[in-house]
Amino acid sequence: MDGPDAIDGPDAKKYNSIHVYIVDDPDRNPTQQRGRALTHLVEKPDIHKWSCKVATDFFTKYGSAVIHPVCFPSGTTETAYFQFWTQELGKLTSDDLMIIYYHGEAGGQDEEWSWRFTGYPKREVNAYRLLRTINESTVDCLMLLDCFIQTRFTDKQKKLSRVNGHTEIIARGARMQDSHGKALASEGDFTEALFGNLTGYLVDLLEGERKKTVAPTFFLKIMARDKSMYSNPLRIWFSRPQAGRSQPVFRFLIYPDMTRKDGCMKIYRAQIQGEKEVEEDEGIQDMESEAGVVEKEAREGRGIFCSPPPEDVRAEGAHTALLE
Repeated sequence: MDGPDAIDGPDAKKYNSIHVYIVDDPDRNPTQQRGRALTHLVEKPDIHKWSCKVATDFFTKYGSAVIHPVCFPSGTTETAYFQFWTQELGKLTSDDLMIIYYHGEAGGQDEEWSWRFTGYPKREVNAYRLLRTINESTVDCLMLLDCFIQTRFTDKQKKLSRVNGHTEIIARGARMQDSHGKALASEGDFTEALFGNLTGYLVDLLEGERKKTVAPTFFLKIMARDKSMYSNPLRIWFSRPQAGRSQPVFRFLIYPDMTRKDGCMKIYRAQIQGEKEVEEDEGIQDMESEAGVVEKEAREGRGIFCSPPPEDVRAEGAHTALLE
């Protein structure tokens, strides 16, 4: 790359605006939310309130984004919940980036994958449906999930395939268990590691040792040397590079030059397959395009990806990278 102007082409897309949605997080001084009175708020566990605050504070300081605390009044139905997301997607365009942060309970397989809020709606909410709704839109979306998500969706009908944009998920790994196999409560280690490492990286870019860094990088690379997390974090996407194919494939990358120029984190949608491609920070491999190398390194205990499953058992929809 020759400089900031080099990213203003088809190889990297910049956004007019970034909108961050903190899900299941009442505003810290909530009296109105989108014109509706919040008549009742359920007290949240400290770790949940802390996690939402960490995410909000980070994007307020470094994100140059519009922050949306997503919370609903008593009596909100699942139908109203999805109407909210449909309306929000309708307000945005393909030139905007939607970022969704969620910390909380989650479970279920494939189309039953659901979230359970501390607030409302007071029932499990189908997160798979939300993901499908996003993938059917033209709005690019980055999801930061401090919750359970299966590493491979069995998406035989390709319901989650993304053709009109890009969706990428950064999520925590498997929850820890006690000696009886019971899942332990989240300690917030993923949220702390994610935003702590991002903050350190951005401070170094703006003020410290990375003042001359030019290569774009992605979130998990920044977290690569952090040993505080109990489980390897995940990167999940819905389009993959394939040999001999020319259709565009994208990834979200942070661009140092533009971050320094604007003084805040600049996320671009970089094209990694197609006529023009952007190289990620050195040392990064894509699991699907470099499967043979990655599997060999994994067997030898090397590389940044952990033991990808054999090709014949990979799901056709989502594709997951695990950080070592």
